[in-house]
Amino acid sequence: MDLDLGTIIVGIICTAICVAPFLLMGKSRKKKEQHKLQSLINTANIHEGRITSHEFCGNFAIAIDDKKGLVFFHKELNGETVVEAGIDLNHIQECRLRNTSVSVTKNKENYKMIERLELCFTPLSKGEKEVKWELFSRENNRQLSGELQAGEKWSKLINEQIHVKVW
Repeated sequence: MDLDLGTIIVGIICTAICVAPFLLMGKSRKKKEQHKLQSLINTANIHEGRITSHEFCGNFAIAIDDKKGLVFFHKELNGETVVEAGIDLNHIQECRLRNTSVSVTKNKENYKMIERLELCFTPLSKGEKEVKWELFSRENNRQLSGELQAGEKWSKLINEQIHVKVW
């Protein structure tokens, strides 16, 4: 069975049309991640630190300098940066993941629906306010996309750094 040149060209064009959107989405995601990473690096430079580990999740990025005990955060909403922050863990007592949920009844069954996820930093000094980094909010996001797992991971990692204090 011989394929003629026209069939081959149509096949190549159809394949390109199907693959192109995925390539463009991947390129766009990489560009956004690079922008978030650069923002984290800039924040680290302001605090005279450097990033030793980082993660991108949803509309935020988080990083740590485990040598100096610094944590950095970058969050974007609707393409605009809303939070760029750094915290010195020498001044923090603990970090916990706050999960604010509501009960929803559907088909006569109760479900818990996450409304907000925040990393909360409790300062050592009693006079200072708790610092909160919002990882997820139902107001701004339709559904979770790994924020709960990322929050649990980073809460644990940060608390390990607080308790070890090797810097």
